[in-house]
Amino acid sequence: MKITRVLRSDCPSGIDCDRIHDTDGSDLAVQGRLVSDPAELAALGVTALPQGEGIVLIARHLLPELTDSPIGG
Repeated sequence: MKITRVLRSDCPSGIDCDRIHDTDGSDLAVQGRLVSDPAELAALGVTALPQGEGIVLIARHLLPELTDSPIGG
């Protein structure tokens, strides 16, 4: 997989950014803040993540098409 371009970014500092990257494959790459607090993970219904996976937080306004409608809607 090769990251090909930044699709959306929230980078006011130029250092620590929320970004959504396009790739040359079928996946997107998401850069955000790692959720590691066990209570926060439990609130998401996650007890254990597969090795090599993580949950990240990104700015909501980067994906308005997902956040403006209910899940499955």
